[in-house]
Amino acid sequence: SAQCRDERGEEACMICMEGVPEPNNDIVYCDGCGVCVHQSCYGGDILQDVPDDEWFCQACAANEKDRRCVLCPVQHGPLKRTDDGRWAHVGCMHYIPETCAGDVCLQEPVCGIHEVDPK
Repeated sequence: SAQCRDERGEEACMICMEGVPEPNNDIVYCDGCGVCVHQSCYGGDILQDVPDDEWFCQACAANEKDRRCVLCPVQHGPLKRTDDGRWAHVGCMHYIPETCAGDVCLQEPVCGIHEVDPK
């Protein structure tokens, strides 16, 4: 996917926009939507081990059709559940100071949504 490439055309994580920085931190592709993320950037079930067969991001695993980030207008990308049941990009969570991950290793749920000024 073109979205999984940096400016040099090399494979890159859609969260940190970097390539593979270290061993045991592979870039994993969602077999549903094509999202590509480092194990450590996305967290969750791929944090310890990359599946041998298929892997689906949280939104695909939940068969979610309405993939809107509550923090930005972009619909595609690496999403995680918020603590109120909606969706937010992992990147938005790190960028917006009022939000954070409830569990830093798992990178979920996205907390602090209610603290964000809607403007």
